[in-house]
Amino acid sequence: MNKFIENGSENQFNRTPYYVDPIRLSTHFQQIDFSRFGHFSEQPEEDVLVEDEVDTGSGEVAHLLVYNDDHNSFDWVIECFMEILQHTNQQAEQLALLIHLKGKATVKTAPRNVLQPKKEALVDRGLSAVIEGERI
Repeated sequence: MNKFIENGSENQFNRTPYYVDPIRLSTHFQQIDFSRFGHFSEQPEEDVLVEDEVDTGSGEVAHLLVYNDDHNSFDWVIECFMEILQHTNQQAEQLALLIHLKGKATVKTAPRNVLQPKKEALVDRGLSAVIEGERI
């Protein structure tokens, strides 16, 4: 364990009191259980955390994507997802974290005509949302 010299000018490793050991920090983060946030891959593709709705002939299946921004708080984004998309608190938190870490995420998959009013409601609340068609 690091012990600082009483005068505070240096410790036994000749470091300032604010030094953060990267190896100890890495070990600390390896011990944290991130499983409640779902799986994160290194690839820049977005993850889908919700079940696909079946298209019953009411429009082509599409994806509602939300992009990261520097304006909206996590709490606001989570509230929007719960109210507009009817996601659970856990789903909304996971999606907000994915958007923050990856830059975007698919937040809903449904027929395009179902997604359109949801997209407009998200945009009206200041979120950056778009609808993309099914990728084949």
